[in-house]
Amino acid sequence: MRASVTEPQAVGHADKHCKDQKQLYLDRSEAADLRALMLRYDANPNLNQLRAWAESKGIKTRKGTKWSPTSLRRVMTNPVIVGQIEYGKRRTNEKGKLKKAEPRLSKGKQEGIAPRDLFERVAAKLAANAGKRRRHKTEYLLSGIVYCACGCAMHGRTL
Repeated sequence: MRASVTEPQAVGHADKHCKDQKQLYLDRSEAADLRALMLRYDANPNLNQLRAWAESKGIKTRKGTKWSPTSLRRVMTNPVIVGQIEYGKRRTNEKGKLKKAEPRLSKGKQEGIAPRDLFERVAAKLAANAGKRRRHKTEYLLSGIVYCACGCAMHGRTL
């Protein structure tokens, strides 16, 4: 989901390149779908419900697959959406090994897909919900007692 021309492009921006000018081009149909996803999440911040809604509306990823909560999170927090380019996430040290670094943002040449205020609201809601894990409260009869042959605890699930 990076905006460099040598790697996969952000959803909403076409994969077209000009030999002289390497830049992103807006794909209007994907951009409209992404805006709809962001507006829906802004109104109801639940990634699983958003995934189900996208599936019911036939909105698929660029590869034609179903959305996952992780892919939705990644695409909705990509700064390309507001017309920026993120670079410098990884840098090489003196030994030539890659290390994580603080990314830098720069104004891109591409057109933005969503307004900045929508992008920031969605990013804030995603950050607020990031650490929340939904655990089932169901107690199973043999919980904490049954282990498999390798020693791992076995888990029950409702069918």
